[in-house]
Amino acid sequence: MIAFCKQTGVISSSLGDKEEALLIVADLLADLAHWCDRNHVDLPSALMHAARRYQAETGGQGGQLRP
Repeated sequence: MIAFCKQTGVISSSLGDKEEALLIVADLLADLAHWCDRNHVDLPSALMHAARRYQAETGGQGGQLRP
């Protein structure tokens, strides 16, 4: 995440508080959406696949990407 932030100029050196981390993740997701537009990738489908993979990797115990 720090490398992404430095490359995009979101931060200069390190991650800050929780709110800043939320904004960084939001920026990354927005950039991924732009990339998907340019490369004709269906982002909602990719997110559904990611959610299934995440749930499998966490044994259904992960706190993110709930179905």
